[in-house]
Amino acid sequence: MKPLKLIDYSLVVVSMMYSSYVTFWFVKEYFETTPIALSISIFIVFLSHHYTFQTITFFQANKSINQYAILAVLLTSMIFYAEWNGQLLHVKDQIGLKNTTAIDAQIAQVQDMILENSKHTVKGKTNWAKYQTFLDAQKNLQLLEDRRVVLLEEITVQESEAEQTANSFRAFSVLLFVLAFLASSVQFKGYDMPKVIDQKTQKIIGLIKNGEIKNADLLVNYFNLTKEEALFLMKKHSPSQQIGF
Repeated sequence: MKPLKLIDYSLVVVSMMYSSYVTFWFVKEYFETTPIALSISIFIVFLSHHYTFQTITFFQANKSINQYAILAVLLTSMIFYAEWNGQLLHVKDQIGLKNTTAIDAQIAQVQDMILENSKHTVKGKTNWAKYQTFLDAQKNLQLLEDRRVVLLEEITVQESEAEQTANSFRAFSVLLFVLAFLASSVQFKGYDMPKVIDQKTQKIIGLIKNGEIKNADLLVNYFNLTKEEALFLMKKHSPSQQIGF
């Protein structure tokens, strides 16, 4: 396998790995078991790339599309949806997004204390200990509510930053998929050698191998080949192409 083909395949593999990783963060929200979430992510991403490749191959061979295209579109849409949300979940996990769980629990506890000590006066007799606890709890509640407002503002800033970061990764994800798609297209476009080679083609191949033809334009002008056919024969049989790229 030539280096250029390895690069094409490598780009597709990188795209699959990245998509699997980001999709995993979305699937993990519904499947707490990491191995299951990872397996599902890899499987869906593999199917998406597989049917995309099959669609490209079929279209290049037949100039039409079949059911593979529907499967490719549906699976790719699923992947983009999972990646779109997975990017944000991953960023939030990395930055340690704050939440109000702890302070909400404290507020609920203080509210219970206020309710419990609100009956500090019974039949004109005041339980001064309960009354003092009632007053202190009200002050604490106000402090906690003020602190919660500040915390919510910090969370809003964090979420805004997380969304911006996630958008950058989303753009990278789309670009990576497009590059992998193009690599798949280039890799297999017009590179199928006819099963039966006629005498004309055999003669052309011989001239190319002997170095007598070094320009694809000669094949187009003097042998009436299409530009695509000429470039393919030059690429496959030219002595300069037998080593390296």
